[in-house]
Amino acid sequence: MSNIDTNRFFITDTLKVKIPFSISRNEDLQTYLLNASWKSGMKYKLQILDSALNDLVGNYNKMQEISFSVQSVKKAGNLLITYELPQKNHQYIALLKDISGKVLNKQILRDSQTVKINYGLQNAGAFSVELIDDANENGIWNSGNFKNKTLPEKIYKEPKPIVIKENWDAEEVIKVDFNLNVSSLNNININSKTPTKDTNQKINKEIPKGIFGE
Repeated sequence: MSNIDTNRFFITDTLKVKIPFSISRNEDLQTYLLNASWKSGMKYKLQILDSALNDLVGNYNKMQEISFSVQSVKKAGNLLITYELPQKNHQYIALLKDISGKVLNKQILRDSQTVKINYGLQNAGAFSVELIDDANENGIWNSGNFKNKTLPEKIYKEPKPIVIKENWDAEEVIKVDFNLNVSSLNNININSKTPTKDTNQKINKEIPKGIFGE
Protein backbone atom coordinates (compact mmCIF):
# COMPACT_ATOMS: atom_id res chain seq x y z
CA MET A 1 0.00 0.00 0.00
CA SER A 2 1.05 3.57 -0.66
CA ASN A 3 0.18 6.32 1.80
CA ILE A 4 -3.56 6.53 2.39
CA ASP A 5 -5.54 9.75 1.89
CA THR A 6 -7.05 10.35 5.35
CA ASN A 7 -9.04 13.30 3.97
CA ARG A 8 -11.19 10.78 2.09
CA PHE A 9 -12.33 9.02 5.29
CA PHE A 10 -15.39 10.25 7.23
CA ILE A 11 -17.20 8.99 10.32
CA THR A 12 -20.63 10.27 11.32
CA ASP A 13 -22.96 9.43 14.21
CA THR A 14 -26.73 8.89 14.13
CA LEU A 15 -27.24 12.67 14.02
CA LYS A 16 -24.98 12.84 10.95
CA VAL A 17 -22.39 14.80 12.94
CA LYS A 18 -18.83 14.23 11.77
CA ILE A 19 -16.68 12.56 14.42
CA PRO A 20 -12.96 13.44 14.76
CA PHE A 21 -10.71 10.38 14.54
CA SER A 22 -7.20 9.26 13.68
CA ILE A 23 -5.94 6.41 11.48
CA SER A 24 -2.85 4.29 12.12
CA ARG A 25 -1.49 1.20 10.37
CA ASN A 26 -0.83 -1.99 12.27
CA GLU A 27 2.57 -3.67 12.23
CA ASP A 28 1.28 -6.36 9.85
CA LEU A 29 0.91 -3.57 7.22
CA GLN A 30 -2.51 -5.00 6.29
CA THR A 31 -4.76 -3.62 9.02
CA TYR A 32 -5.72 0.01 9.65
CA LEU A 33 -6.90 1.13 13.09
CA LEU A 34 -9.47 3.89 13.51
CA ASN A 35 -9.31 5.60 16.90
CA ALA A 36 -11.97 7.96 18.25
CA SER A 37 -13.88 8.81 21.42
CA TRP A 38 -16.55 6.18 20.83
CA LYS A 39 -19.77 6.45 22.86
CA SER A 40 -21.44 3.32 24.17
CA GLY A 41 -24.71 2.46 22.42
CA MET A 42 -24.07 4.90 19.57
CA LYS A 43 -24.34 3.87 15.92
CA TYR A 44 -21.78 5.17 13.44
CA LYS A 45 -21.20 5.15 9.71
CA LEU A 46 -17.74 5.01 8.13
CA GLN A 47 -17.48 6.41 4.62
CA ILE A 48 -14.41 5.65 2.52
CA LEU A 49 -14.39 7.71 -0.65
CA ASP A 50 -13.18 6.50 -4.01
CA SER A 51 -9.34 6.20 -4.26
CA ALA A 52 -8.71 6.68 -0.53
CA LEU A 53 -6.62 3.49 -0.61
CA ASN A 54 -4.05 2.87 -3.33
CA ASP A 55 -1.39 0.23 -3.82
CA LEU A 56 2.02 0.65 -5.41
CA VAL A 57 0.86 -0.47 -8.86
CA GLY A 58 -2.09 1.90 -9.11
CA ASN A 59 -5.04 -0.20 -7.91
CA TYR A 60 -7.51 1.72 -5.77
CA ASN A 61 -10.70 1.18 -3.78
CA LYS A 62 -14.26 1.98 -4.77
CA MET A 63 -16.45 4.06 -2.46
CA GLN A 64 -17.66 2.13 0.59
CA GLU A 65 -19.97 2.80 3.51
CA ILE A 66 -19.76 0.65 6.64
CA SER A 67 -22.22 0.93 9.53
CA PHE A 68 -21.31 -0.24 13.02
CA SER A 69 -22.35 0.23 16.64
CA VAL A 70 -20.39 0.57 19.85
CA GLN A 71 -20.90 -1.50 22.96
CA SER A 72 -19.89 -0.75 26.54
CA VAL A 73 -16.36 -1.58 27.69
CA LYS A 74 -17.99 -3.45 30.58
CA LYS A 75 -19.16 -6.04 28.05
CA ALA A 76 -15.57 -6.74 27.01
CA GLY A 77 -12.32 -7.89 28.60
CA ASN A 78 -8.69 -6.92 28.19
CA LEU A 79 -6.32 -9.56 26.80
CA LEU A 80 -2.58 -9.73 27.43
CA ILE A 81 -0.52 -12.66 26.09
CA THR A 82 3.15 -13.39 26.76
CA TYR A 83 4.74 -15.55 24.05
CA GLU A 84 7.78 -17.66 24.95
CA LEU A 85 9.36 -18.41 21.57
CA PRO A 86 11.86 -21.14 20.60
CA GLN A 87 14.48 -18.77 19.15
CA LYS A 88 15.46 -15.13 19.66
CA ASN A 89 16.71 -14.04 16.23
CA HIS A 90 13.85 -15.57 14.29
CA GLN A 91 10.51 -14.39 12.91
CA TYR A 92 7.12 -15.77 13.88
CA ILE A 93 3.52 -14.85 13.09
CA ALA A 94 0.94 -14.84 15.91
CA LEU A 95 -2.72 -15.23 14.94
CA LEU A 96 -5.59 -14.55 17.34
CA LYS A 97 -8.82 -16.20 16.15
CA ASP A 98 -12.42 -16.24 17.31
CA ILE A 99 -14.45 -19.39 17.86
CA SER A 100 -15.36 -19.59 14.15
CA GLY A 101 -11.69 -19.49 13.10
CA LYS A 102 -11.75 -15.92 11.79
CA VAL A 103 -8.43 -14.10 12.26
CA LEU A 104 -9.01 -11.10 14.54
CA ASN A 105 -5.41 -10.02 14.97
CA LYS A 106 -2.11 -10.77 13.26
CA GLN A 107 1.24 -9.86 14.83
CA ILE A 108 4.82 -10.27 13.61
CA LEU A 109 7.08 -11.43 16.46
CA ARG A 110 10.84 -11.03 16.20
CA ASP A 111 14.05 -9.81 17.89
CA SER A 112 13.12 -11.26 21.29
CA GLN A 113 12.49 -14.70 22.74
CA THR A 114 9.82 -13.39 25.12
CA VAL A 115 7.22 -11.08 23.58
CA LYS A 116 4.28 -9.48 25.39
CA ILE A 117 1.29 -8.44 23.26
CA ASN A 118 -1.53 -6.33 24.68
CA TYR A 119 -4.53 -7.06 22.47
CA GLY A 120 -6.66 -4.51 24.31
CA LEU A 121 -10.41 -4.89 24.65
CA GLN A 122 -11.98 -7.95 23.05
CA ASN A 123 -15.52 -9.30 23.06
CA ALA A 124 -16.19 -11.78 25.84
CA GLY A 125 -15.92 -15.39 24.65
CA ALA A 126 -13.48 -18.13 23.67
CA PHE A 127 -10.52 -17.53 21.36
CA SER A 128 -7.66 -19.55 19.91
CA VAL A 129 -4.02 -18.73 19.14
CA GLU A 130 -1.76 -20.05 16.37
CA LEU A 131 1.94 -19.38 15.77
CA ILE A 132 3.58 -19.73 12.36
CA ASP A 133 7.32 -20.36 12.04
CA ASP A 134 7.92 -17.70 9.36
CA ALA A 135 11.17 -19.18 8.09
CA ASN A 136 11.43 -17.01 4.96
CA GLU A 137 10.22 -13.88 6.82
CA ASN A 138 7.63 -12.89 4.23
CA GLY A 139 4.82 -12.38 6.74
CA ILE A 140 2.53 -15.18 5.51
CA TRP A 141 2.28 -18.97 5.81
CA ASN A 142 3.89 -20.84 2.89
CA SER A 143 3.09 -24.34 1.70
CA GLY A 144 5.82 -26.75 0.66
CA ASN A 145 7.33 -26.94 -2.80
CA PHE A 146 8.30 -30.30 -4.27
CA LYS A 147 10.58 -28.79 -6.92
CA ASN A 148 12.57 -26.76 -4.39
CA LYS A 149 12.39 -29.55 -1.78
CA THR A 150 10.93 -27.28 0.88
CA LEU A 151 8.41 -28.31 3.55
CA PRO A 152 5.40 -26.28 4.66
CA GLU A 153 6.16 -23.76 7.37
CA LYS A 154 5.39 -25.17 10.80
CA ILE A 155 2.34 -24.08 12.79
CA TYR A 156 1.82 -24.32 16.54
CA LYS A 157 -1.78 -24.38 17.77
CA GLU A 158 -2.22 -23.57 21.45
CA PRO A 159 -4.37 -26.46 22.78
CA LYS A 160 -5.91 -24.42 25.60
CA PRO A 161 -8.69 -21.99 24.57
CA ILE A 162 -8.23 -18.34 25.53
CA VAL A 163 -11.28 -17.31 27.58
CA ILE A 164 -12.18 -13.64 27.95
CA LYS A 165 -14.82 -12.60 30.48
CA GLU A 166 -16.82 -9.40 30.67
CA ASN A 167 -15.11 -6.56 32.56
CA TRP A 168 -12.11 -8.77 33.34
CA ASP A 169 -8.40 -8.81 32.49
CA ALA A 170 -7.14 -12.06 30.95
CA GLU A 171 -3.39 -12.72 31.12
CA GLU A 172 -1.96 -15.78 29.37
CA VAL A 173 1.52 -17.22 28.95
CA ILE A 174 2.00 -19.38 25.84
CA LYS A 175 5.12 -21.50 25.51
CA VAL A 176 5.55 -22.24 21.81
CA ASP A 177 6.94 -25.65 20.88
CA PHE A 178 6.55 -26.60 17.22
CA ASN A 179 7.64 -30.17 17.98
CA LEU A 180 4.52 -30.73 20.08
CA ASN A 181 1.96 -29.41 17.62
CA VAL A 182 2.85 -29.24 13.95
CA SER A 183 0.17 -28.77 11.32
CA SER A 184 -0.79 -26.58 8.39
CA LEU A 185 -3.43 -23.85 8.33
CA ASN A 186 -5.61 -26.27 6.38
CA ASN A 187 -4.05 -29.35 4.77
CA ILE A 188 -0.34 -29.77 4.11
CA ASN A 189 0.15 -29.44 0.38
CA ILE A 190 3.44 -30.20 -1.33
CA ASN A 191 3.09 -29.21 -4.97
CA SER A 192 5.27 -28.90 -8.01
CA LYS A 193 4.26 -25.32 -8.74
CA THR A 194 5.49 -22.13 -7.19
CA PRO A 195 3.15 -21.25 -4.27
CA THR A 196 0.75 -18.48 -5.11
CA LYS A 197 0.45 -15.38 -2.95
CA ASP A 198 -1.64 -15.99 0.16
CA THR A 199 -5.02 -14.27 0.15
CA ASN A 200 -4.30 -12.75 3.55
CA GLN A 201 -1.97 -10.32 1.81
CA LYS A 202 -5.08 -8.38 0.82
CA ILE A 203 -5.91 -5.27 2.80
CA ASN A 204 -8.43 -5.88 5.56
CA LYS A 205 -10.78 -2.91 5.14
CA GLU A 206 -13.47 -4.22 7.49
CA ILE A 207 -14.15 -2.53 10.79
CA PRO A 208 -13.15 -4.85 13.69
CA LYS A 209 -16.07 -6.61 15.32
CA GLY A 210 -15.18 -5.34 18.78
CA ILE A 211 -15.38 -1.55 18.96
CA PHE A 212 -15.92 -0.21 22.40
CA GLY A 213 -16.86 3.05 24.07
CA GLU A 214 -17.07 4.31 27.61
